[in-house]
Amino acid sequence: MGLGEAYLQVADRTSEPWEDVWFEWRRGSDASYLGATNAPGVGQSSVHRADFIDALVTHLPEGIAQFGKRATQVKQQGDEVQVLFADGTECRCDLLIGADGIKSALRSHVLEGQGLAPQVPRFSGTCAYRGMVDSLHLREAYRAHGIDEHLVDVPQMYLGLDGHILTFPVRNGGIINVVAFISDRSEPKPTWPADAPWVREASQREMLDAFAGWGGAARALLECIPAPTVWALHDLAELPGYVHGRVVLIGDAAHAMLPHQGTGAAQGLEDAYFLA
Repeated sequence: MGLGEAYLQVADRTSEPWEDVWFEWRRGSDASYLGATNAPGVGQSSVHRADFIDALVTHLPEGIAQFGKRATQVKQQGDEVQVLFADGTECRCDLLIGADGIKSALRSHVLEGQGLAPQVPRFSGTCAYRGMVDSLHLREAYRAHGIDEHLVDVPQMYLGLDGHILTFPVRNGGIINVVAFISDRSEPKPTWPADAPWVREASQREMLDAFAGWGGAARALLECIPAPTVWALHDLAELPGYVHGRVVLIGDAAHAMLPHQGTGAAQGLEDAYFLA
């Protein structure tokens, strides 16, 4: 795709001598070491979403990328496609590639055009508490609790019953990204209230209560996040088709998946590559 150099300029990697480590795996109860997953030559490579989008835009002709747009409706007539946006504007084209996310407004157009019923996202039963922690602040907290600062330097995966917490550095190691997953297995087919937001602010107390009984390292980490957000994780069942006329779906609009291993973003890029 010709993006390798631009990606490397904005991406983070695990620092030496752990540059090949993807994650270290530890028990959430006491942070004891279970093992490590290595990816020689790659390690844990991550990038802030905004930085990556900026890198993508630099590879497009001036004025092509426009932000702040949300498609609401699409119409096809002959060899032309008309897209209507929430701000009242429209765009006409000869081919429309719909990459408008898991809540795609274009998906129903494609499915209905095939005589199929609409498909809506389904709740996974898992929620994720998220926060960004200044790495210096985390080091101070670990020192105060007698916890090895190695856990700051290397991406970590803490495992517990129906939950796991992952950490990895972003912004050249200055910030530690923290995502704490917790799953409710009480219902075989969990549902999310239709009127409830998928993302909301949460209190630190709510998050700590969700991980009650976890060990000192996990608790000290979460105590460094004063105002987490909590995300209700949804995915999408496999669609029977992705094309109707001159409209095609890619990315999360076509096959939204849970955010583990960065697979959703990678699959979206693969879609674009193979379509091109």
